Amino acid sequence: LQAYREARARVEITTFSMRGDHPIYWPIRAREDRPERLWSMLAAGASVKGAPGNGEALHIFAETRRSDPEEQFVMAQMLVQAGAALEARNYAGKTPLACAVAGRGHAETAALLRLGADPDIRLRWASLDEGAFRAPLLFAGAEEARIFRLLLDHGADPTRRDSRGRSLDTYLRETIARQAADMDRGEMSGNLLRRLKRSTRALSTSLDLLNDHRPVRSRKDRG
Repeated sequence: LQAYREARARVEITTFSMRGDHPIYWPIRAREDRPERLWSMLAAGASVKGAPGNGEALHIFAETRRSDPEEQFVMAQMLVQAGAALEARNYAGKTPLACAVAGRGHAETAALLRLGADPDIRLRWASLDEGAFRAPLLFAGAEEARIFRLLLDHGADPTRRDSRGRSLDTYLRETIARQAADMDRGEMSGNLLRRLKRSTRALSTSLDLLNDHRPVRSRKDRG
């Protein structure tokens, strides 16, 4: 940590390099003493904006997966308290939460949601079979059931539809069926087969979670 402080003192912490690096990213990507390093950087005046083109510091945080949820929450909280915007958009139009979900970062997603990130934004999400389309965050989160549950628990609207008008239920069922058909054909590498199996399991679990989440209609409502 002392060596880190000495290195920090030798650079201009409010600017970024031509390669798109920025000193505020260093503590986020560090392997140890991360909160201490971040506090030191912020106390010295480092900007949470980061470098143009790479997104703000929260985007870098969202893309830097770590296994300790409490440490990740502390890191995100420090950045937000220093002025980082939860709904800032990067060059691809994604918020930090969208980056965390796309990267399947469970601890990062949980931290951002605890701080109030909007779980109902739309983003560009590339599916395995049809390229990119505009869809609510839940559609992307369904690829990782733990993240899907987090989004539901923090108020994401399961009734929203994608740009083709499909409901989330329809999207999940169609994707599961399509991937099952692809696996039945057997014309794929072992790596792709394992990827599809993992994805199908996650989508199936997400479908179960979606069905469990729906409010049950009363007899009066059913007429």
